[in-house]
Amino acid sequence: MQERTLRSTTTTTDTNVSSTTYVNGEKVTTLTPTTTRTVTVPANMAYMYEWLDPTTQNVSISWRNGQAGSPAIRAALPGDLLLCMNGSYPASQGPNVNMPYNYFAVNLNKSVGAVGSVLW
Repeated sequence: MQERTLRSTTTTTDTNVSSTTYVNGEKVTTLTPTTTRTVTVPANMAYMYEWLDPTTQNVSISWRNGQAGSPAIRAALPGDLLLCMNGSYPASQGPNVNMPYNYFAVNLNKSVGAVGSVLW
């Protein structure tokens, strides 16, 4: 990996800090000049993430457009698959009370097929 040169911004602020003391019963206010320097590194800029592969990052998953509910990721095997679940686990033992749920796997391995596609 190549070495990065951080593009930073330095902001300098000059202010006066006042302090009040009492000397022999008289109020004395002292102003002390203070310089503050703040260094900001814009880490949200694209050049900070050039190591990301644009073909596998932020992949559109068309199968999600027609799916009801919100799938939950139950496990991840980096570079292989995501184990997802849609629906709810059974909450009671009564007949016809439980909502259906299913597990499915989403591909993360581009040698197996399209990244983001449902495997099973």
